[in-house]
Amino acid sequence: MNRHCIFLSFFIIFSGTVVFSSCAKKSDSVSTRQVYAEAEHPAGAVKNAAYAKDATTTDVDTAYMEDNALADMQPSGSDVILERQLIKEGSINFETHDIAETRQHIESLVQKYGAYISQEDERASSSRIYQNMTVRIPKTHFDVFVTELSGGVKKIDEKSITVQDVTEEFIDSTARLAVKKETEQGYLRLLNQAKTIKDILDIQNELQDIRSDIESIEGRLRYLKNSVNFSTLHISMYQQIEAASETGSVFMPVWDAIKGGVQAFAAVCIALLYGWVFIALGIAAMLIILRLRKRRRKDKAEKAQ
Repeated sequence: MNRHCIFLSFFIIFSGTVVFSSCAKKSDSVSTRQVYAEAEHPAGAVKNAAYAKDATTTDVDTAYMEDNALADMQPSGSDVILERQLIKEGSINFETHDIAETRQHIESLVQKYGAYISQEDERASSSRIYQNMTVRIPKTHFDVFVTELSGGVKKIDEKSITVQDVTEEFIDSTARLAVKKETEQGYLRLLNQAKTIKDILDIQNELQDIRSDIESIEGRLRYLKNSVNFSTLHISMYQQIEAASETGSVFMPVWDAIKGGVQAFAAVCIALLYGWVFIALGIAAMLIILRLRKRRRKDKAEKAQ
């Protein structure tokens, strides 16, 4: 009986020791997992009360600004531009029967499709009349404009159309603009919280640089949008002038010689009219000389007698 009680007591003590050891190991395992979790996620440690109490408002705003800027740089489904951004430019060179009539036709197309003429010039030679125009056309009407213009010309000498894809540049500029504007807002918040003159001046310098970048990007985006929305067409047209007849070409040198002689005689007469004073003085001098000679001869004759 005593042996049985001793064995039972020993068994209870041994079982208690095993259970206590198992609980201790479990507690150590949980503690180890917590440490590992904090090492893997340091942001969780940042959220504790002690850190939040020591962190300054400026640090929090700066982190907020940088996080938002990085978030804007990440591609998202809403930021993707589905439509391709294409700059279309073309040129056409042709001969026409009547350059004035063709000009009126181009002006009617300009009115019809909401285009406008940005540049034009005209010149002429002995055998041709030339006219050059640059037309800005809405992108949706560019192809039909070129088709209708080409259908009414006499002969097309040259025709070319180029397309430049600026979608990547458009998306990149838009993303950089969003980042710059978000950064600007962050600096404005910091400016409101600045307490020293040095901090205010430093933040204002940063804001000036950012504002300059924003204006540069916005200007580039405006240029791209205008180039995409309005395609450019360079038009060069000419009209042949009829040459003179063969009979006219034979007598033309004779007529030119007669006309040249008349013009030379008229030039001499005009020169004489301009020099009448000198002519009058010359005639008077000749008369005086002749009278002096005549008197000398008369004096010699009287002495001889």
